[in-house]
Amino acid sequence: MTTAVGGAARHLLTGCIFCGVCKAKLRTTRYGPHRVLYYRCPSRSDGGRNCVARKVEDVDRLILRAIFQAVETGDASNQAAADRPPEDPTQPHYEALARLTAELDTLDAMAAEAELAERLGGKPSPSSATLRHKVTEREAERERHQVAVNRLTAGRVAASIPRNLRTIWKDLSLDRQRAIVAALIERIEIHPQGQGPFDPDAIKVKRRG
Repeated sequence: MTTAVGGAARHLLTGCIFCGVCKAKLRTTRYGPHRVLYYRCPSRSDGGRNCVARKVEDVDRLILRAIFQAVETGDASNQAAADRPPEDPTQPHYEALARLTAELDTLDAMAAEAELAERLGGKPSPSSATLRHKVTEREAERERHQVAVNRLTAGRVAASIPRNLRTIWKDLSLDRQRAIVAALIERIEIHPQGQGPFDPDAIKVKRRG
């Protein structure tokens, strides 16, 4: 589940999906001649160990199926911090989080391309080290905004998630979709799996509440 705003790719689960081995935040990258999009564990230079990778399409489909089922059966909380009035003090922080997520996706893709060019003997400008430094700065800024959101929303009554979520999902903006996911799911971990088709049992989800 991705879209593009101002040339920046943005993804549904960015920020809440982690490696089940080294616990690093997964990033998105494209592999192969068909440029298939994957969630992947970053390299050691970026805080990971290249432990796991899984197709974005497969993971998003699994998570959405679980969310829709939880909402339809009433097993999920009926409250989500997805609708906020204009005067809501968290709004600037959520807008900053959306912007930073888009920038991080773009910077990560640029860094991956620069790293490949350097392995092939090239000297890209900016270098992969410069781009990774920018990634680190953006991540720190995003963390500050997330802390502020958590502080401002503590104990507040959140807006309800519609029971017909499956029906209207495609009509929602990506920001709205991400807010609903974040309201229901605290953490997703991708664990290694053997050879063969996508294994849903290797995806572990920690729900909120």
